[in-house]
Amino acid sequence: PSQPMPTTLAFLQQALKTENPQVVLLETCLIDRPEPLSYRSKANFDPMPWGVPKVLGIVRAAPVEQWEFLFVPLLSYHDRWDQIGRGDFNPEKYARFSFMRGGLYVVEAEALDEVPQRRNISEDGYQRDLSYVREIARLCEQGDIDLILFNAPPADPVLPSGEMLLDRLEADLSGEFTDITYLDLNDHVEDLGLDPALHYKDSSHVNGLGGARISAWLARALQVDYGVPDRRSEPLARHWNEDLLRYDAYVRTLIEAGTE
Repeated sequence: PSQPMPTTLAFLQQALKTENPQVVLLETCLIDRPEPLSYRSKANFDPMPWGVPKVLGIVRAAPVEQWEFLFVPLLSYHDRWDQIGRGDFNPEKYARFSFMRGGLYVVEAEALDEVPQRRNISEDGYQRDLSYVREIARLCEQGDIDLILFNAPPADPVLPSGEMLLDRLEADLSGEFTDITYLDLNDHVEDLGLDPALHYKDSSHVNGLGGARISAWLARALQVDYGVPDRRSEPLARHWNEDLLRYDAYVRTLIEAGTE
């Protein structure tokens, strides 16, 4: 949640210790994210195994006043035991809705304005996070991994100069990294089948139905354009498939209740 770019870099560094992916997709809305709240930093770093990625991730991503309890988690609760709230544990996400694999189904639907409001990216924030994007690109290049920088609807963020974020990234990175793909899903809204009246939570987010359409479109694109195999029938996917059945059943109850 509220995942800043250095956290994403730490996750990738950790994943590449044991995984050899064909493709890495990096959503550009992570650029110029504000420093996360303390319980969100905990959600990002508590599950990570100890090692260089976790240590550097904490130092780079979290404000210094959070370091103490991120390095010694007990301190987070000891110092404010009378202020602990649901956000510290998010029991719905990790217990009741564990089959959602860390996400929650967003049921709200709000008709999207004809021209959605774009998120402004500060120049300072862009320059700071560009260094992390470059490091991610180098890791992918070294591992012979295809890197896709993508922007999901509703809108491409814009810099103070008026440049669209993906355009600026391509201008700054294409000279050094020639194989990055820049994908703006706003150019594929018709192919995605996104309905402005049904598939958006607000002017900045799609809802659950919209997210499902985007995920399906990306899956097909990865198969066709990059040859990523469909592994849903393999033994390793059994637990994911079981959770998907539970997820679908839960969503049907929401639809039947008239909340969608």
